[in-house]
Amino acid sequence: MKSVTGVLIDYISLANRPTVDEKITSLDLGYAILEDGIYHKEAIMTPCWRITLENGETYVLNAADTKNAE
Repeated sequence: MKSVTGVLIDYISLANRPTVDEKITSLDLGYAILEDGIYHKEAIMTPCWRITLENGETYVLNAADTKNAE
């Protein structure tokens, strides 16, 4: 699982993040379905960090630490 520090580094590396400084108001750990167009009884839930900014924008980043995955 990626640490808070690791996910914040990933966030500042995003090409589509705001170009002006926006305050992060929350950082939540949970699960999300990252595939588009899923219409199945079963879907893969991926651990994710959700970053919410002061302006209401949200960013969902994969929380799986692929470097330490077994």
